[in-house]
Amino acid sequence: MREFVYGRAVGRLMAHELYHMIGQTRVHARSGIAESDFTVAELLSDHFEFTESALAELYTSPEAGEYTARANSDEAGGK
Repeated sequence: MREFVYGRAVGRLMAHELYHMIGQTRVHARSGIAESDFTVAELLSDHFEFTESALAELYTSPEAGEYTARANSDEAGGK
């Protein structure tokens, strides 16, 4: 169980950094994975996710749009 909780905490930190990279933003949200700092309790909690506004920002970033277009093309049979 300890390895699972540790891995999930590290995954959440990685998700935070990917948010910055994909969204090409230095902006932080007030809560969730996109906030500027986390408590140990947040990293270890059962539920700790992106806020809807942070996800919306990712959906509107040029890089996210490129990725989505490629994924849709791959699903449709294009490469």
